[in-house]
Amino acid sequence: MSFRKSILVLAVLAGPTVVSAGVLAEQAEPAPGPRYAVGVSLGWVVANGLSYRHYLGPAYVQGTFAGMIDKEVDEEYVDASISYGRYLNQFELGAGHFPVGVKAVGGLELEHKQGIFGNDPGEVTNKTHTGVGLGVDFGNPGARGMVFSMDIIYTATFKGFRDWEFVELGLLPSASVHYNF
Repeated sequence: MSFRKSILVLAVLAGPTVVSAGVLAEQAEPAPGPRYAVGVSLGWVVANGLSYRHYLGPAYVQGTFAGMIDKEVDEEYVDASISYGRYLNQFELGAGHFPVGVKAVGGLELEHKQGIFGNDPGEVTNKTHTGVGLGVDFGNPGARGMVFSMDIIYTATFKGFRDWEFVELGLLPSASVHYNF
């Protein structure tokens, strides 16, 4: 058999294998979801302020920060948190028209207030909030676009950052709006 005939026979025999492997590789790769999101959060544990969310497959890590300092009147407000969310289920309401994601969420928030938001001038309040709960994301939790989050978090609140003094325990709400990229 000549060299050309050998190549032709190998191509005919190997062709379907190569084509089917390529088709399987295309089918195995899931559609790429969002990689990160930016937005605004309000509440406990996920904190108040501007937030950045980094997606890790069906989970995400979110950092939130707000700061306001006015030294002339001796007022300060700093709020920062790190939280983690994991989608438990994603589905669509109304025959594919309204995506929803049910998630578990938890995190840690540090809040510092001095002479602002109910504090007397010069009074300093440091609080630590930590907790876990459930939430729902409305909009596009698995794709590019707006996401509206509502969470209810079982929160433990402590005075201070180092020497914790227990203050309260209870269910507290959080809400946020993000845009997935």
